[in-house]
Amino acid sequence: MQKKIIFWILYLIGIIFVLSGAVNNGFSRFFMAIPFMILICLVGKFGIKRNKLFYFSIFMVIFSIIVNLTQTKNPLIYPVLSNGYIEILEDGYHIEYSDGSGMFISEEERNDRNFIYSEDTIFTDLKKGEKYKVIGIKVAHPEFGTNVKLVTEVGQFSEYDYKSFEGSQKINVNKNVQSSWSKKLSFLMLWPLFPGIFLSLFKF
Repeated sequence: MQKKIIFWILYLIGIIFVLSGAVNNGFSRFFMAIPFMILICLVGKFGIKRNKLFYFSIFMVIFSIIVNLTQTKNPLIYPVLSNGYIEILEDGYHIEYSDGSGMFISEEERNDRNFIYSEDTIFTDLKKGEKYKVIGIKVAHPEFGTNVKLVTEVGQFSEYDYKSFEGSQKINVNKNVQSSWSKKLSFLMLWPLFPGIFLSLFKF
């Protein structure tokens, strides 16, 4: 009986980590959840020994992978995809590079000689108060970080545009870009770092 309880606890922990892999938008995607996908299948089949639970485990594995691969189209994970729009907070330009990426720049930044752009760079005038619908999400991983870009009718905007860095927020978004529950749940995919974090709390 006690062994059965332990298996159920392991199974529930495994399910939580599998779901964390489903919503993880970091560079590791769902790969850090693979050990837990294996865990729930083995515990369901050989630990708790229920075929229905084993089939459910397989379903959860497939489900989490599909959710992860399609998350940039999922308004439950990115609420801004459902009737989301941006509002320009100051006059400036949208700059679009040859690879399709883009950002907001001010008049001062455009005239700055240190600001680098090529001849094929496209500039679009933006006026304070203009609003543009969010039509998509793109997730990039610069230097193993995560940058959630908003794709709009006028081009792409990065987190450096819609988040406040040192008090400089250039555009406003009417809805949360990413849901707080999915962001918090995805932190579990940092589990390989947990021992180091735990030890640092006790200053080892």
